[in-house]
Parts: sequence; C-alpha cells; structure tokens
Amino acid sequence: MSCLSLSPLRTITLATEKLVTMNKILAMALLGCLSLPAHAGFWDDLFGGGNSEEATPEPAAKSAPPAQPAPSMVETGLQLLPLLTQSLGVSSGQAAGGMGSLLQTAQALLSNSEFATIAKAIPGAETLMKAAPVVKELSGGSGMMSNAMNMASKYSPEAKAGTELVSQFKSLGMGADMIPGFTRVGSDYLRQNGNPEAGALLQNVISGLL
Repeated sequence: MSCLSLSPLRTITLATEKLVTMNKILAMALLGCLSLPAHAGFWDDLFGGGNSEEATPEPAAKSAPPAQPAPSMVETGLQLLPLLTQSLGVSSGQAAGGMGSLLQTAQALLSNSEFATIAKAIPGAETLMKAAPVVKELSGGSGMMSNAMNMASKYSPEAKAGTELVSQFKSLGMGADMIPGFTRVGSDYLRQNGNPEAGALLQNVISGLL
C-alpha cells in the first residue's frame, strides 16, 4: 500500500526537477544572447524586422558663393587713370585728357580695325577721348619752327597728328616730353591685361610721331 502511493509522487518530483532544469537552461541561453555585443540590425534579423541596412543621409550641397557684380565698362576703362597719376605724377584730369589725346591720335592714324582692337581693350575709350582737349594750333617758341610744323602737317598725316597731340598736351599743362610716358604706361596696361596686340599698336603709332 505504501509503495503504490509513493510511485506517483516520485514521478511528479522527477518531472518537476526536469522542468526546473530546462528553465535554467533556457535562462542561461537567453542571458548568453543578451551578453553578445550589439550590432546594427541584430534584433531586426532575430525577429525578422525588415532591412538591416539604413540609408546614409546625403551630405548637404554647399551653396555657391554670391556672384560679384561685374564692373561697368566705364569703370573698367578708368582703371587706367590711377596708373597714370601714380606713375607720372599728373592729376586725374591730366591723366584722362592725355590718354584721350593719345587715343584720338591713334584713331586718326590707324585703320578702323586696328583702332577697334585698342578701343575694345579699353571699354571706356570713348569716355577718355571725350576728355581730350579741343585741338589748337601749335603756338609759342620760334615762329619759324611753329610755321614749319604747321606746313608739314598740311602734307603729312603723321606730322599733323603729332602737332595736334603736342598742342593738346600743352592745353593740359604738360609738355611734349610727357607723351612717351603716357604711351609707355598705356601700352603696358594693355599688355598686362591680356591685350598685347593693342599694346603694340598704341606703342608703335605714337612712337612713330616722336
């Protein structure tokens, strides 16, 4: 009677021990999983939760620097004036009038296409030419010299242009000895700004008069 009653109890005890043992194993396995280093998408992969790859945000495009306003044509041409005043020690009015006189002389002696090469290289050329003084007959000094130059100007375009150029410089309070300096600065300006042909044309046409 006693043996029969203990057999079911023993069975229950063994089953309980097995259940406890299995729970311990499962708990240890779960702790082992939790102790693994975390990695991107681990839990998604474990529970089937979508794509583990995350979209990398695109870097923000750099905004372009604001465009600088282009100088006007007159401003571009008048950049030559500070060079003349600083290099030759003349006033701004003398610089504008003297350079305008050189351009008028070049226009009188060069072909239209040749002068256009110079005018395009100095966008404010027309403004400078308007600053040149009105041509007057050469006066002063020896009467014979003055008459000789006036006579020559009637038969030679170069002599006439040279006479008028000297007269214009005199009207500006400068002597003929200032003409080579204006020519040099103007020609160098054109060459340094990428217009060697225009610089050579201006240099040659004025130098041929001196």
